[in-house]
Amino acid sequence: MNIQNGSFYLYGAGLFGQALSRYFLSIGVSPKAIIDAAPKLNSYMGIPIKSLGSNDLDYELPILISILGYGDIKGSLTRRGFVEAVDTHDVFDLFPQGLVELTECGFLWMQEPRTKQVDDSKVSQLESLLSDDISKKTLSQIINFRKKPCRSYYPEPEAYEMYFPSDINKLYSCPKLKILDIGAFDGDTLYEYSKRWPEKIYKYLAIEVSPKNISDLNNRGINLPHTGVEVYQGAVGLPDEFDLVLRGNSSATCVEVISKGTAQTGDITVPKLDLAKLLHEEDFNIIKMDIEGADYAALVEMADFIKNKLPTLSLSVYHTPEDVWRIPLFINEIAPNSYDFYLRQEGHWGLETIFYAVPK
Repeated sequence: MNIQNGSFYLYGAGLFGQALSRYFLSIGVSPKAIIDAAPKLNSYMGIPIKSLGSNDLDYELPILISILGYGDIKGSLTRRGFVEAVDTHDVFDLFPQGLVELTECGFLWMQEPRTKQVDDSKVSQLESLLSDDISKKTLSQIINFRKKPCRSYYPEPEAYEMYFPSDINKLYSCPKLKILDIGAFDGDTLYEYSKRWPEKIYKYLAIEVSPKNISDLNNRGINLPHTGVEVYQGAVGLPDEFDLVLRGNSSATCVEVISKGTAQTGDITVPKLDLAKLLHEEDFNIIKMDIEGADYAALVEMADFIKNKLPTLSLSVYHTPEDVWRIPLFINEIAPNSYDFYLRQEGHWGLETIFYAVPK
């Protein structure tokens, strides 16, 4: 594809669109504009960002799509009149350096240089513990993609609702489900549990930091036959010398860890929860957790409970580069030979990688 300065558009101002922009600018080429369905900025690195509804778009120019997971975007752009819309996977092939740029952008597992994103020894240990071929293939794709970002290694997500794979034996087979949901967001996982097995749920405790998300969770109005839904606002996995604050007064996307006592006017300091104490008083057989990088520290707090009670675990392992092997190996260390281990890729861009530990 012949790319010249100002001769094409990018579609999508997200992380991959920004990575592609940086790559093109590094070789002296600039897109005419970045087009986005809901722009949050007017420009990126000097490149104009335009709304999809702008009336000055040139539909004869090629448009390179940088978004995945939102339906048939190529078809939608073609129906709008774009003559040449290039699918994201084809963009991977055409401009692999854009993927390389993405994988070092500093976001979640991409926060370290690629040379530090893989520990071959630890990966080998994890591979030997995984219980099925899907898990081993998933791990291979993730690690190969980190080493050499390209289309053939891109870890495509599974086609099911997150946290609910149908091919993991006995995942949620307990006759009475007692669920601890750490990082409950707006109740999306609670809703999926309640939709599938309302009669089996005998306890549900949701922990969330954001007041807005808690309000949205409560507004779902989910009623369970055998129990109510308890919701705690609180932070876990946080060292004593730090506080967790919410910038902007609401959303978990504005969470920041700061030194204790340095909160500013307008910040909301999230109360800390003592996981060890909470688990001493409760009896959960399922723990689901997704807490933006504090996952490993929270597991350390729960180590005695996991070792003694062997709950089913559904854990996010994509927030830091090492989580994908560090978390499973930690579970095996505290409860050796007690679990079957599974790994699933449930989102695009190497995000939403979930580790499942099912008691043997």
